[in-house]
Amino acid sequence: YPKRSEFTNGSNFIIKYTEDYPVAFLLNVSSLTEYKYGEFYEPNNTCPAGRNQECSFNINLNSYNNQEVEYSFLIQDIAEQTIQSKPIKVKVDTTPPKLNNPSNFWEQDGRYIKFRFDISEINFDEITYIDHKDSRPREIRLCSSLRYEMCESKKSFMRGNHNLTISIKDEAGNSDTENLAFTIA
Repeated sequence: YPKRSEFTNGSNFIIKYTEDYPVAFLLNVSSLTEYKYGEFYEPNNTCPAGRNQECSFNINLNSYNNQEVEYSFLIQDIAEQTIQSKPIKVKVDTTPPKLNNPSNFWEQDGRYIKFRFDISEINFDEITYIDHKDSRPREIRLCSSLRYEMCESKKSFMRGNHNLTISIKDEAGNSDTENLAFTIA
C-alpha cells in the first residue's frame, strides 16, 4: 500500500509479507520527473517475522511533493536472499488543505449553522465534523467536493451547547483541523 495511482503523504507505505527470518527491509522511492532516488532502510526489529505479517514505513516525501513517484520494497533474509516487489506508481501530496477564511467560515441563523469554507487544495477529499457534545459523537460529512474552491453547507443543531471539531481532508491523508463552539437557544 498505497495502490497504483493513489495518493501518499509518506506516512502510509505498508508491505504485507511472509518471512521467518527477515534481516532488512528497504523501501526504494524514485521520482519520475526529477530523477531523484531515495532509499529508506528499516531494520527487522520493528518488522516482525512470520506468516502474513505487515510492516509500515513513515518517510519524509517533502522533496517529492506534487510529483509522481515509483516505489518498491526489498526484503533480505538471514541467508542474504532478497526479493523485491514490483514497482508501483503513486502521486505525492505532503501539503495539508488550507482554510483561507478561518475567522468567518460559519454563521449562526437560529437553529442552523451556515458553513462557507474557502479551501486551497488540489486533491480535496472531504470536510467532516464531530460534535463532542452529542450523546454519541460521530463523524458527519459536511461536503465531499469543492466548487470554485468553495464548500457551502447548512446544518441544523439541537438546542444547547455544541463543540465541533472540523476536519478538512485531502486524498493523501493530510488534514487541517478547526474547532468551533456555539450555543443554540
